[in-house]
Amino acid sequence: MCFKISNPRDEGAFTLVEVLIAVAILATVATLVFGSFVTTTRIVAHARDADQGLALARDLLRTIADELASGQRSQLFPWLGENRDQDGTPADTLSFVTSGASSWSGGAPATGMTQVVYAREGPKLLRFARRNLYGLTDESIDRTVVATQVTGFNVRYFDFKAQAWVDQWDGRVRTGIPNAILIELTVEQARQGPRTFTEWVSLAR
Repeated sequence: MCFKISNPRDEGAFTLVEVLIAVAILATVATLVFGSFVTTTRIVAHARDADQGLALARDLLRTIADELASGQRSQLFPWLGENRDQDGTPADTLSFVTSGASSWSGGAPATGMTQVVYAREGPKLLRFARRNLYGLTDESIDRTVVATQVTGFNVRYFDFKAQAWVDQWDGRVRTGIPNAILIELTVEQARQGPRTFTEWVSLAR
């Protein structure tokens, strides 16, 4: 009588070495796939943040441009543009009178003349609006933070008579309203550093 000793390999079994090799391969593949997933997620988030920052800056500049386009001449409240800086970066101040509605006030219809002032204070761009031009108290002034992480707010004015761009505007001395205004807004964007957005507004009448 003969007995046959069975070989584990004949029954489809795996040795310990083979199992360890398979586990190592799976772990390597999983690491590569996970790493690729994380990298892709970061790229997508980076692109989304950049697009969102671009859209917000553009919307802000368009809102300011719309208000400027509805600007009015006023002897009592002349247009004033001061050339300033904070820590070596532009921090101009722009003051004017407008009759246009603004999204900052909920898009409500204009009820009359509004004096608007844009000014940078540190990393914030502020908008001050006085709806009652003859109000004597601060209660008639609305203060809104329209942008954060601002590192530059530069405004230039085109003087048609001088045929030149100037850094300041004094409506008490010059002829009322500038023919055009150039606004440069610099914001610090996550993962991208500072970026400057520009808006040009024609005010020729």
